[in-house]
Amino acid sequence: MTPRGRFVALLRQPTLARGDTLARSADVQNGSPASYDIPPGDLRPAPVTGEERPTAGVSIQRPGTSEDYTGVDTLEVLTSAVNYQRFLTGLLTRASEAPAAGRLVADFGAGLGTFARDARSLGWRVTCVELDPALRARLRADGFDAVESLDDISPRSLDFLFSYNVLEHIENDAEVVSAFHRVLKPGAPLLIYVPAYALLYGPLDRAVGHVRRYRRKALIDLVESAGFTVRECQYSDSIGFAAALAYRAVGSGQLRQRAVTLYDRFLFPVSRRLDRFARRFFGKNLVLIARRPGG
Repeated sequence: MTPRGRFVALLRQPTLARGDTLARSADVQNGSPASYDIPPGDLRPAPVTGEERPTAGVSIQRPGTSEDYTGVDTLEVLTSAVNYQRFLTGLLTRASEAPAAGRLVADFGAGLGTFARDARSLGWRVTCVELDPALRARLRADGFDAVESLDDISPRSLDFLFSYNVLEHIENDAEVVSAFHRVLKPGAPLLIYVPAYALLYGPLDRAVGHVRRYRRKALIDLVESAGFTVRECQYSDSIGFAAALAYRAVGSGQLRQRAVTLYDRFLFPVSRRLDRFARRFFGKNLVLIARRPGG
């Protein structure tokens, strides 16, 4: 894919040819590479430093249409998880600090527009950042201002930016988080939600093109290095940690709607209660809320 002035790092869902491996770089912190998680058994080369970029064996491509992107099926299955969706929607108002109508916000990696619609229902003016042209057209048909890249958003123009389950698809996540800082106004909040623990990396991660899963310290370091002040960063869905570990062993790379619905109905509410005790230590996902200093 030719950059054409866009962020190459904004790959919404990279696809891998069978047998290919992913390589990535890590920032050097305190004299050693940053501690991004590498899934057990993964054949990726060790992290490199500086401007080195390994090229052999790497195949990262943007699907031409959403039909080529197997993650769309996953997104559609997850829309049936009512309690999970309600939890993520609640994060919007919690993270935004002052959820007044008329705020200019961006949904980075908007996908089907599920959370963009929730944000719009709060009276916010939502810009959807979505690389996939078919999904972008779908978002525009739904009345959203949909753009291909953060380069299409003016610096210091946003009151709030949120991103659900996107950074894990992007090899150069540091570049993207720096772009978050660029487009947010001084004092504006940032919400990031990503999968946690490389131990849980399994068939579903591979199927939808995850480059990594995060640990709490690595995510905090990533965001702070871009100039943000982290307000909170905690694990979420503690029971989901055990469920994902089991799925890693026996899963096929596809979510079953019935299994998702049952988990959402009976186990996710219990998991949320347990998170009050486990959120500092483990969970299937990470929630980070930060703000750009100033304002």
